[in-house]
Amino acid sequence: YKSSLEDLVKRSGSSFVQFKGLCPPEDIFKDLDIFIHGALKPEPFGRVVVEAYMGGAALISTGLGGSGELIEDGKTGLLFIPYDYSGLFECVQKLSSEKRFEVIQNGRNKADEINRVYLEQLCSIF
Repeated sequence: YKSSLEDLVKRSGSSFVQFKGLCPPEDIFKDLDIFIHGALKPEPFGRVVVEAYMGGAALISTGLGGSGELIEDGKTGLLFIPYDYSGLFECVQKLSSEKRFEVIQNGRNKADEINRVYLEQLCSIF
């Protein structure tokens, strides 16, 4: 799969895509302006969404599964319908404006809230 992606990038002539291997999530998300979570199958929790929030990346997602429960469309991220490329493009356009900074801050606040609730639940169990 990786070699297919590398070939696709090579054929596109893009210099924006880099394959850096295994990295801690905070190293990945801190350098992103926009993170596109294009899941086509529902994920149970959406951990990558929380990691993107914590890293300060503006988030665009299909919102399938747990990610749809974590993202407040238009506030903490933007949602698009899978395979709706013009909808995805509209989301990218929105986050290429001043709105991006509002979405990033709201996402960080949401990550803090999720961590607080998760920690409280763990403490009550133990």
